Amino acid sequence: MKDLLASLRLQVDALSKREAAVAALVLTDPQRVLRLPLDKLAVEAGVSQPTVIRFCRSLGCDGLRDFKLQLAANLAGGVPYVHADVEPGDQAVSYGPKVIGAAIAALHAARDTFDADIVERAVALLASSRQLLLFGMGGSGPVALDAQHKFVRLDCPATSTSDPLMARMMVSVMADTDLLLLVSNTGRTIATLELAELARANGVRILALTAPHSPLAAAATIALEIEPAEDVDLYTPMASRIAHLAMIDVLATGLALRRDTDGPARLMRVKEAVRSTRLSGQ
Repeated sequence: MKDLLASLRLQVDALSKREAAVAALVLTDPQRVLRLPLDKLAVEAGVSQPTVIRFCRSLGCDGLRDFKLQLAANLAGGVPYVHADVEPGDQAVSYGPKVIGAAIAALHAARDTFDADIVERAVALLASSRQLLLFGMGGSGPVALDAQHKFVRLDCPATSTSDPLMARMMVSVMADTDLLLLVSNTGRTIATLELAELARANGVRILALTAPHSPLAAAATIALEIEPAEDVDLYTPMASRIAHLAMIDVLATGLALRRDTDGPARLMRVKEAVRSTRLSGQ
């Protein structure tokens, strides 16, 4: 790839006034620009979103995504695909706190945008469901598996899978009293959206844990929206997954409180069932 920053420095005087404003932001803090979505990048530069796209194309890029890919290659030689805040040459004393700090920041953001009314509706949906199917692909798969672990302990029949073909078969025999919980950091994964479409056609209710204003959020009966902590075109979702796991804990807690009359006895039975699988300790 070409040296995008070097090209930008050479061309900046030939840019229009508005495109030059975008260029100034890029040259001042390119690492931050990598983390900004189109709408926020436009706001910080004080220009319109089409201006940002024109700026990218004036540098020979197909659009913002292509621009970020080339910029990331210039800055870090592939490091951004690991974590947004990690830079070349970082040692454990640096990258460890950065990764942990990003997770903390994602949790703070989830707390600050927490919508209690939506959560109450989601818990009510869980409580009224005969059984659950939990689905997520890639990094969302472990989140769905964690949800299965939590809900089964609360006497809520739940099955998780990351296999889209198996999920399609299972959705095809679900009833309108069942619930499909879909986890997707972007809300744009094709297989997940197709599963949502199949569920809607069969009258199956959908609870989505996904990005705000995404296609999956629009397709869901109820959407728990969490802003992705990373630009997923460039970075592996790490901190975002932590926020999703926390939201699963919120749902499980809400469900347990709704069933508090026999909850302690049920959890004790679960504890007894797994006690023999561990060595006794002091």
